[in-house]
Amino acid sequence: MDNRRQIIIAGALLVILIGVLFYQFVLAKPKPPTPPTTTNTQTSTQTPVRTATPTQLTSTPAGGTSIAPTIDTLEKNVDEIIENLLTAIQIVQFNYQEIVPPRNPMTPLVGVIQTTMFEVETPVPSTEVTPGQVLSKKISAIIWDEYQPLAIIDNKLVAEGHTFPDRIQVFKIEPSRIVFKLEDTIFPVRLKEQ
Repeated sequence: MDNRRQIIIAGALLVILIGVLFYQFVLAKPKPPTPPTTTNTQTSTQTPVRTATPTQLTSTPAGGTSIAPTIDTLEKNVDEIIENLLTAIQIVQFNYQEIVPPRNPMTPLVGVIQTTMFEVETPVPSTEVTPGQVLSKKISAIIWDEYQPLAIIDNKLVAEGHTFPDRIQVFKIEPSRIVFKLEDTIFPVRLKEQ
């Protein structure tokens, strides 16, 4: 019994929906706007010249007057306004491959950004590295962060895992020291106070 009542209600709502849609799209079509009728006294050999109609003054609540065009004036001048806008558009042929723009908008105005934050360096396998060279690395600063610590070593900003050209790797960056790795040997180097 309950299912039958729900089916009847759903059917009635469907009929009402179809009726509303039919009325909206078929019966109640909006009337097209009527074009303004103007008398043209010019001969057929001359082209009609449109002149802009003056805007009407409307009074504002403050008591002053404002120069605001009425809707009728704007509707009459729409074609002329569009034509003026279209003639003002200038198409410039520009070949981005040949002409380099003066500045990339993605680069900062101050300073220089490298293509990558960390330079990729290839290790030099032919030289022998001594532990003294590892311990003599100049650590200028440690930028400690729990997730991505950085350090300035030999005037370069490096992250964990960076390998210098002499095969010395920054194994771990800690708050007060850097752990270097050369092949299988680990060298902890403390940050010296300046």
